Amino acid sequence: MARCGLTDVAVLALDRFRLRDEVERLIESHRVEEHQVAFQHWLLPEAALSVSRERGLDLSKLLYEPSWQYEGSFVFKKHYYGSKPGELRERKADRDITEEFQCAQFLDGLDEVAYWVRNLSRKPSSFRLQTSTDYFYPDFVCRLNDGRILVVEFKGGDGDKGWYALPESEEKRLVGAIWAKRSNGRCLFIMPKGKDFDAIRALVRG
Repeated sequence: MARCGLTDVAVLALDRFRLRDEVERLIESHRVEEHQVAFQHWLLPEAALSVSRERGLDLSKLLYEPSWQYEGSFVFKKHYYGSKPGELRERKADRDITEEFQCAQFLDGLDEVAYWVRNLSRKPSSFRLQTSTDYFYPDFVCRLNDGRILVVEFKGGDGDKGWYALPESEEKRLVGAIWAKRSNGRCLFIMPKGKDFDAIRALVRG
């Protein structure tokens, strides 16, 4: 009241709902800031964060329940739940092939991949990684012939432009890299720049 030159509390009472909203916004901003600080602590080299087999997913015991299924002409041979992956679109509205579909095709034809799954967003049975604000659900999870797990988060766009360059994408790359490093070689993570599928091949064979 002193800052705004107010002497009558009734003025605040009349504007109490806007005042309430502003207080809530301020509290939420502090909460988000504290979450980010705590999250960054877990990413430090000395943090106790670990990757454990006990936290793995057994696909044979999980329900695969996509909201809709792929209906294109391509026949996928290595998708774990059959030839129609969930929630994968082949063409855009302008009939161009989607980049995500091209990534799925690439994984399906990669010799080192034993099988793969189109990971579904916000399903209890889906693979997920923690960020500072939420979970994220990478687009593809693959089992390689040598037993390793390959996780691919696909972001369309031209390399350093588009979705790949967004701050949230940078955080996902950081989280994925930490997850892979803490797995002691059992897991791989990649977010290729656009359609740089050769980077996936190099990671698997490197």
